[in-house]
Amino acid sequence: MKSYIASVNGTLLYEHESTVSILDRGFTLADGVFETMVAKNTNVFRLDQHLQRLKKGSELLGIVIPKIEELKNQLISVLDANKLPYSVIRFTVSRGYDYQRGLNVHADTLPTIVIRVSPRNKPNIAGISVSLSSIRRNEGSPVSKIKSLSYVDGVIAKQLAHDMGFDDAILLNNAGYIACATSSNVFLVKNKCLITPSLSNGVLEGVTRSIVLESAKSIGLNVYEESVLPDFNTVNEMFMTNIVSGIVPIVSVDGVFIGSGSIGPISNQLFNIYIEMNY
Repeated sequence: MKSYIASVNGTLLYEHESTVSILDRGFTLADGVFETMVAKNTNVFRLDQHLQRLKKGSELLGIVIPKIEELKNQLISVLDANKLPYSVIRFTVSRGYDYQRGLNVHADTLPTIVIRVSPRNKPNIAGISVSLSSIRRNEGSPVSKIKSLSYVDGVIAKQLAHDMGFDDAILLNNAGYIACATSSNVFLVKNKCLITPSLSNGVLEGVTRSIVLESAKSIGLNVYEESVLPDFNTVNEMFMTNIVSGIVPIVSVDGVFIGSGSIGPISNQLFNIYIEMNY
């Protein structure tokens, strides 16, 4: 397996040579945030939007990170060193090494910043089946608004879905409204209406989510961000979004077809818009 060049606190080295302390709070407490991005050569798609979200999450946790320009420089240096035509970037910020155990934050703790890349293949549009998960998204938690290092709820929900023969899972929030998939935002199409759960429902403000919201009106859709119950009887299409896969149509929920049970025209149009932006 090829070892790509990563950055650890601004130092470039091969992945297999890189180390992070066992006392790092990202490892011991999942105390940190991350971003997943995509790039063509050294051009990162919606870089500013990603880094602003990273900054917002870091500020919520009280982690002081370098200035945005310095983060950009570190990222570009990794892309330039690997020279991949298309790549997926994992940009991780933890609170860093802490010589004491426990939850208390110590003033002399410095963040750990790790940037790594992997090759990216052009996504193909393909319908998936999902289940409604028993795992709930806590819309009252501030962590629901950031890309926290802890994705344990999503891991468990996806494992359970796979065990039942599904591709992914839809998580409801504590009020019983749709929140998200395990690592994606969720959209529904009813006639000419595009509906997605509002941010108040425990929804992460996804970058691809924003692209869909921006693009919807150009293809004649009325957009609604609101609380959405898991009632799919009148839904024509359903899809989920994330920055790596783009638009992923959902053709069934718990074995019941959405609409015709095939990829719909709106999902296909939005997928093509996403591909044109990225390739």
